[in-house]
Amino acid sequence: MNLARHVAQILETQYHLRRSGDRLRGHCPWRPTSNSGGFVFSSGEHEHDWWAHTWWKDHVTGESGTVFDAATRLGIAWAA
Repeated sequence: MNLARHVAQILETQYHLRRSGDRLRGHCPWRPTSNSGGFVFSSGEHEHDWWAHTWWKDHVTGESGTVFDAATRLGIAWAA
């Protein structure tokens, strides 16, 4: 399982984000007070270069980042 799939699985099961195509949508998992549903995780898991097509964005704060940022924020260990 690549990192994008692992992060997506955690976001779905532990944070209850809902799948919409190749994206997950819901409350921001690292903002405990989030209730807007403005968080998006795009899991480029079907792409050849999945890591380049995987990103997240919190539309409330304007923050965004890579799958590696998301993994770090969720406390998921990964090796470069």
